[in-house]
Amino acid sequence: MRKKIAVPNHLYVAPTTYGWSPATSPFEVVNDLSSVNAIKLRNDEVACALITPIDYGRESSDYQIVPDVAISSRGTSGTVCLFFKTGLKRIETAAVDIGSTSEIVLARLILAECYDCEPKFVPMMPSLDTMLDKADAALLVGNEVLAMHDHPQYIDLVDEWEDLTALPYVHGFWGCKPNALTSGEMDHLRDARDNGVKNIKTIASFTSDQNQQVRDSIEEYIGQFSYDLDAEVEESLSEFFRFSYFYGMIEDIPDIRISDKISGPDGSPDA
Repeated sequence: MRKKIAVPNHLYVAPTTYGWSPATSPFEVVNDLSSVNAIKLRNDEVACALITPIDYGRESSDYQIVPDVAISSRGTSGTVCLFFKTGLKRIETAAVDIGSTSEIVLARLILAECYDCEPKFVPMMPSLDTMLDKADAALLVGNEVLAMHDHPQYIDLVDEWEDLTALPYVHGFWGCKPNALTSGEMDHLRDARDNGVKNIKTIASFTSDQNQQVRDSIEEYIGQFSYDLDAEVEESLSEFFRFSYFYGMIEDIPDIRISDKISGPDGSPDA
């Protein structure tokens, strides 16, 4: 029986599982919301999941991070956006996509750090008009953002994160419990990423039956993401965990446990 792994159904995730089929992959892929995937991993319903930083931070003592693969972006990636009706400093309520996890923490810390604003967050289905009808602002993530840039007032929270920290924002990485995956299975995750990064044009064609302009737009969108778990990603995770701890979103600053490599909160190897 193939092991189950969970991934959110966002376009930017596609390169991490490129080319898999029942005949060639040791995994059965389960697609669901990021928040649901995190629960499935915690409850051992899947062997591995593409989890967000906060989902790891809350369960870090039970998890390890699969090496080499992560999803991050810089600047105006159009992936985590906060839409609002009036001024940012006048936001009292913010509707958030029910599938979001780390993005809610990101919105909270950006609003507090950069705009002196601490709104109440209300989970809702991701419909911009409905969200803004019931709240002063709306947080959308991933695919839900792509068609919404004609709204006149929004901020890109990835861009705000880079302005605040000079670091990329980490959208997710493979997380699992110790010994849940073999080294060969971890290598398979890395190889899928490598193939995906080389075939973004093909992915864009497969994910859209629209015209060439739409395919080009999807290719450009996916192409702005990095899929490497490098030193900057680790540094960004450490910074995100420090902010999360400061704002009371996690009880402790977690170690960054990358397979056999373990790093402390400052990014340096533990003794």
